[in-house]
Amino acid sequence: MEMKNDSKRSVEEALNILLFKVKNKQIKDNDSIGLYGGNSGAGLLMALAYSAFGDESYLEKATEIFNNIITQLGETEYLNPYFSTGVSGWAHVLNYLSKKNILDVDADDYLEDIDPYLYKNMLYLIEQNDDDLLNGALGIGVYFLNRNLKEYIDPLISYLDKTKVNTVSGLMWEYSKPDDMDNKVINFGLSHGIAGKIFFLAKCYSIGINKEKCFALIDGAVNFLMNNQQKQESVESCFPNTILSSDFFSNKHTPQNSRLAWCYGDLGIWYTLYFTAKVLNDESLKASATKGLLKTGQRRSLKKNKVVDAGFCHGSSGIFYIFYKMWYETNNKEFLDISNYWLNETMNFGSKQFKFLVGDFEERGFKECDSLLEGDIGVAMVYLTFLNPKHMDWESCMMLS
Repeated sequence: MEMKNDSKRSVEEALNILLFKVKNKQIKDNDSIGLYGGNSGAGLLMALAYSAFGDESYLEKATEIFNNIITQLGETEYLNPYFSTGVSGWAHVLNYLSKKNILDVDADDYLEDIDPYLYKNMLYLIEQNDDDLLNGALGIGVYFLNRNLKEYIDPLISYLDKTKVNTVSGLMWEYSKPDDMDNKVINFGLSHGIAGKIFFLAKCYSIGINKEKCFALIDGAVNFLMNNQQKQESVESCFPNTILSSDFFSNKHTPQNSRLAWCYGDLGIWYTLYFTAKVLNDESLKASATKGLLKTGQRRSLKKNKVVDAGFCHGSSGIFYIFYKMWYETNNKEFLDISNYWLNETMNFGSKQFKFLVGDFEERGFKECDSLLEGDIGVAMVYLTFLNPKHMDWESCMMLS
């Protein structure tokens, strides 16, 4: 990346501080094994730091972390299956590091026993209409896709086909909140919504799983997003976060300013459309998505875009990473300029000793956080990738490839 040497040194220094914190954190037997909020994310960072810099102490820490997780799994009666917080996320990381020959472990020795358990849980979650990408059946499906277990995927595709809602502008999916089952909601975003389902189907299509049905679902869902962009006279956002289905069908919904972030809003949606266009070899969609991303890159206000910390999920490092990835993919200098802006903002948050907006929405506050999704580890992964782009493929755990 085109960057002055002193700025690169600043990133290296910031990364070293974060790596030191993670490496020296005591591992406890009751720690979360989660990828997004627990030790699987820390193990991923330590393993990639070893691969990038050759420091054996990082490998020792990664090995300690994964040995601790394996011990926990052997002693636990109930295994949380979710991608974000449980076994399928850990299994994804173990499979990824094994394939890259970073950890001296044969992932199959562990995962061949885990896979049937996860498949059983995936089917149960489908029965419960819990198809969430991070905390439901689709997250387990993402693990199966990355492990190339094609035979486990068809129930998910059939479920998405069965639950789709056809409209005059394309097809979409609705969901109901557990505490408000009467009001169905349309979620547009990557982490929990339509864009996330498109990502999953595009991954299926890319490895040849039920391509005809996947294409039909992708095509309909892409049409829905493209045909339901907001008129931007009053708002800066192309897409809303969520809208009530009743408001959509009665045409009563009003435009929303969605945040600038990986999880919700234009950035994650346009990137997913760009990713999908590459999979489908659709140059028209690719051009539209590129244009949408460049337009999104014009949004620079922290306050208007609800950027209050450096976390990957809804903070500046996730924004930087996606625009950096787009520069890396396209060599378009506009993306370089945008990514530099958000890298600088991330460094500015770091100069204030990183506090992250975390916690349940009822008790949300600025705190220290060392997670991949919302805290130090996510920022460190972004810095490491910036300095060592060959490790960009870790992003598969963030639904970006």
